[in-house]
Amino acid sequence: MTPATLTQAAAVAAAIAAMPCRTSTQWQAQDLAAADAVELIAQACEGNGDACQILLQAVQDLRATVANAQEAEREAA
Repeated sequence: MTPATLTQAAAVAAAIAAMPCRTSTQWQAQDLAAADAVELIAQACEGNGDACQILLQAVQDLRATVANAQEAEREAA
């Protein structure tokens, strides 16, 4: 991935994260979309020191947060 493409991928992730959301379903979808974008950035950083691992951990954290929220909603229903 070229530096320009990496910069654009980061801009997409930032735009997704900044989108307004009103319901838990909306923020969950937003978090998963941001996780997908960050995962692309992590793949671009592969072999670049700790950056890839830090980003992949962030992706796992985002997805786990969404999964936990979804489970809590199912239990509450």
